[in-house]
Amino acid sequence: MGGIETGTARLALPLAGVDLAASLILPAAARGLVLVADGEAADLRPGCGPLLARILHEADLATLLVELSTEGERGAPPVGTSETADIARLSTRLIAAIDWLGQHRPIASLPLGLLGVRRGAAAVLQAAAERPGAVLAVVSWNGRPDLAFDALARIVSPTLLMVGGEDVDLLELNSWAAARLQALHQMTVLSMDRPRPEGEEVQGQAAARQARDWFLQQLPRAAH
Repeated sequence: MGGIETGTARLALPLAGVDLAASLILPAAARGLVLVADGEAADLRPGCGPLLARILHEADLATLLVELSTEGERGAPPVGTSETADIARLSTRLIAAIDWLGQHRPIASLPLGLLGVRRGAAAVLQAAAERPGAVLAVVSWNGRPDLAFDALARIVSPTLLMVGGEDVDLLELNSWAAARLQALHQMTVLSMDRPRPEGEEVQGQAAARQARDWFLQQLPRAAH
């Protein structure tokens, strides 16, 4: 496959039978790459997408932001689809994206981390279990890792679970998942100490920094 130049590129990736929108930002001195999977929309509502990207890029981490759902699929699983089947569909596309990365220079040589948000969180956990040699670190952010229940014990990548402390149900589900992880892992509860939407923005900043620090700790530095 041909090489990919540094800078920013909008892509249409042919993955698992569909064309998915993606955005690649590749710093000149990239030390690793984070594949960000939302499963709903690439803007990472409420406005955390640009902030997350900036914080990762300032640390010389490249990002590939993939919209795992098509426009008609966003917001909820397709009618008649169970949550488990929906996550399986998303993880299949994510695994295809990981394989795509491995075929393109120079990103193929960059240490790879996965960051999943909401519906994308369970998908990255399943993908990490299926591609243990490729995925070196995982972050789940405000997701349902319990939906990857069959994959949790098979994950070997260091895993960070982040969840907002105001969502009691989500906190319980993340705690349940953390207890079943065999790999090195950590669970972080993000506080909402200010009213929305300011509190959401502050929480998003904290989450982005913790994700950055996790990847910097767990991803080996790429040789240039």
